[in-house]
Amino acid sequence: MLMQRILGLSLWLGLLAFNAAPNAAAQNTNAFELREGDRVVLVGDTLIEREATDGFIEHTLTAQFPSRHVIYRNLGWSADTPEGQARVGFDHHKAPGFWFKQLTNSVALLKPTVVFVGYGMANSFDGDAGLLKFINHYVRLLDALQSNAGTNAIRFVLLSPVPHEKLGGQWPDPSKHNEQLAACTKAIKSIASQRGAHFIDLFAGLDRSKLAPTLPPFTDNGIHLNRYGYRRAAEVIAAGLGWEPHAWRVGVLADGKVREGSYGAKIIETELKPESLRLVLETEQLVLPPWAQGESPLPVATPINRVQTPALKPGRYDLKIDGQFVRSASDVDIRSGLFIEAGAPFEQSEELRQAILKKNEHYFNSWRPQNNTYLFLFRKNEQGQNALEIPQFNGFVMMEEQRIARLRQPRRHVIELVPSSAGNEAVKKAAPAATEPAPKSTLPPPQFDVDPNLEITLYAENPFLAKPIHMNFDERGRLWVASSEVYPQIKPGQIASDKILVLEDTDGDGKAEKSTVFADGLLIPTGVLPGDGGVYVGASTELLHFRDNDGDGR
Repeated sequence: MLMQRILGLSLWLGLLAFNAAPNAAAQNTNAFELREGDRVVLVGDTLIEREATDGFIEHTLTAQFPSRHVIYRNLGWSADTPEGQARVGFDHHKAPGFWFKQLTNSVALLKPTVVFVGYGMANSFDGDAGLLKFINHYVRLLDALQSNAGTNAIRFVLLSPVPHEKLGGQWPDPSKHNEQLAACTKAIKSIASQRGAHFIDLFAGLDRSKLAPTLPPFTDNGIHLNRYGYRRAAEVIAAGLGWEPHAWRVGVLADGKVREGSYGAKIIETELKPESLRLVLETEQLVLPPWAQGESPLPVATPINRVQTPALKPGRYDLKIDGQFVRSASDVDIRSGLFIEAGAPFEQSEELRQAILKKNEHYFNSWRPQNNTYLFLFRKNEQGQNALEIPQFNGFVMMEEQRIARLRQPRRHVIELVPSSAGNEAVKKAAPAATEPAPKSTLPPPQFDVDPNLEITLYAENPFLAKPIHMNFDERGRLWVASSEVYPQIKPGQIASDKILVLEDTDGDGKAEKSTVFADGLLIPTGVLPGDGGVYVGASTELLHFRDNDGDGR
C-alpha cells in the first residue's frame, strides 16, 4: 500500500511538472542575494516561531549583507499548516477558508519581497494520506502570497522540515515518522523546482545519524530545535543559499607579510616584533554569536577564527582585542593557529542577536497581543482602551532596527599578542545587590456575605502577590500562583516581569507568611500546575516546565 501511495505521489508530482508554467525553472542553485530595501517575511510552523526567540537564522541573514537595509518579520505560528489551521481562535466554527485568509492577509500586510516558508512538521503527522493535501495547500499558499503581491515577484526560499532525532531511552523510535518527513521534504523540493525557488534541505543537513555519534542533540524533544540546533540550521541555510561561512583567518609570515590563504578580514596594519604581534583588521562580516555563559562550545560547520604566526619567541603570550584581555597561549599554540572565540567582535555579534530578539519581541507583542479578545473582539468594550497602545509598538520595533543597522556593520579591531602578565585572567564578580523589604499593603480587608456555615479568611495579600491569574496547591500545602503585573496587556516598552510565586503558611495559622519567586520574566502566565519535580506553566504561546535543580528555591 505504501509503495502504491509513493508511486501515486510520483505520478502526481510528474503531472504537476507537466502542468507548470512554461517558464518554470529547475530549483534555483545560484547564490541567493538580499537586496537593499528587501522586506523578508518568515512564515511557517514551530520551526519558524521558535527562531524568533533564538535569532541565529536571522542573525546570519542580517550579517551576510551588512551594508544593505533589510527588514525581517517573523509570522511563525507553532503547529501551523499551510492552511493556517493553528491560527483558529474564537472563530473555530468558521470554514477553513477563513483561517487561510487570516494567514495570507497577515503576510500581504507586510508587502514582502522575500518569503522564507517553513512548513511540514505539523503536516507530517497526518501520514501518507495527508501528503497530497499538504502539497495542494502548500502550492495554494505560495500562489496566494504571490497573487497578493501583484506584479512584484516574491523570491521564495522553501525550507524542509527538520528530521526527527533518535534520542533513545523512552523517546519514541522516529523511523516511521522520518519516512513521512522525507516524503514532505521531497514534495517541497519538487515544488521549489517547479517555481525556480531556493530549496533548503534541513532534513538532510540536520540528520545527526550521519554525523559523529557523540554529537549532542539538535532538538529538545526530537522534533523542536534547541539553541544548538538553530546554530546548525543557520549554517545549513547559509550553505544552501550559496554563502561562505562567517569566519576569518590571518597568518603572518616571519617577514611580517600576510600569508596567502588568509581570508575573511581586511588587514589594515601589521606590526611584528620578536615578542609581539599587532594587527589592525576589519572583518568582512560578523562572526557567529559566542556560546552563552555556562554553555560548552560544541562542534559547528563554520571554521573557528584564527591568528597564526611562526615568528614569536618561545614563551606565553596574552591575546588582547581592542585592549581587552581574551586568553593566554603559548608560542606553540600561536604557531599552529590560535583560536579566537571571544572578545570584542563576538560581543558585538551577541549585541546584534539581542537587538534582533528584542525587535522580534516588540513585533510579537503588536502582532499577537496576549489579550486579543479584550483588545479587538467581543470583550473590547471592557478593556478596549488598551487597543490604542498596539500601534505604539512600531516605534520600539523601529528603534531596535536602528540598533541593528549600527551593530551589523563590521568594525576595525586591534588584535595584539604580547608577553603574558599575571593576573589578567582574574574576573571580578559583582556583589549581589541589596534587597529592600517589600512594602506593607494598605488595602482595606474585603467584606463578603457568606453562609453561616462557611468562613472566609485571608491567606495572602499584596505585596506577596499581584494580579493572580491561576493557582494550585502542591502536596506540601504550598500555594503556587501565576501572577501577572502586566495584565491585561504588556505596554509598549514595558519589560515582561510576570512571576510564578510559591506562598507558604509556615506556622499553620492559615495565612501565608512566606512568598518566594520561583520563576520570573514571564509574559501573562495563565496556568500553573506543580508536578514532576517542578511546575508546569502555561505562558503565552508556550507550555513550560520549570525545575529547581540546585535547591535554592528558584
